Amino acid sequence: MPTIANDERLVQNENSVFREEDDGAFLFDPEGGRLKYLNATGAEVYRLCDGTRNVEEIVDVVAGVFAETPRKNIERDVTAFLATLLEMNFIVRACHDI
Repeated sequence: MPTIANDERLVQNENSVFREEDDGAFLFDPEGGRLKYLNATGAEVYRLCDGTRNVEEIVDVVAGVFAETPRKNIERDVTAFLATLLEMNFIVRACHDI
């Protein structure tokens, strides 16, 4: 699984198809044939991958929603989720700061 630094900015792969559903969303990679279901939190994290926030700032947003959960747990889970999306080519590393 790829390593992601807290100061990295990630963007959605423009070739991926994002489809929202009532209880989450689906990501589809037409080139690789990969499909991934995202729950509501995962869909929001994916939407936050727009190149304007780094990983730490994305964690901040999620931590604000789940204030009762220890931040280290949120950071671990969000970073692992982003690494999975990166590995599956649904997001890519931003080439420059936006």
